[in-house]
Amino acid sequence: SALLSPDGKRIAVTCTCGVADSVSRERLLIAVPARAEHTVLIEDAMASLPEAILITSGTKVLHVNREFTRLFGYSFEEMAGSEIDSFPQPGAQANEFDLIRQIVETRGRASFETVRRAKNGLLVDVSAVCAAIKTGDGAVGYILSYRDIRDEKQNRAKLQHSALHDVLTGLPNRALFLD
Repeated sequence: SALLSPDGKRIAVTCTCGVADSVSRERLLIAVPARAEHTVLIEDAMASLPEAILITSGTKVLHVNREFTRLFGYSFEEMAGSEIDSFPQPGAQANEFDLIRQIVETRGRASFETVRRAKNGLLVDVSAVCAAIKTGDGAVGYILSYRDIRDEKQNRAKLQHSALHDVLTGLPNRALFLD
């Protein structure tokens, strides 16, 4: 594959992948130049992203960024080379990646909300986007972007409770009774 630089020169790249945030509609294109000197810049860019990123080669974990380690507690060394299915998931999500992979193969990417178990055992509610990493000869892996949504879910629950309960007494209100 190749991309055009701002001055019109062709730059050979080994792979490109797009990551989109379904909420903000922002897109990020990652292109790895065939020349090794840009590798440090790509690694710095990945480390600076505010989302937790996991990249696979096939189904084996190739890379996780700093935010992934902060959010889930697993270091690069712990994740590198492991199967994507081994990333701890509560029982209900045991076969989730197979379904996600099918969606990605048909639609190009999948956006979903799910739960992951952090290294410390806590459940983490996340919004995730999964896209195939493609080269000229087809998909070679996946990139997953996770965003922590625990605070958003707590705020939604508080708003729902406030809408259905009396503020002063905490008792169910007319709206809940009619429901």
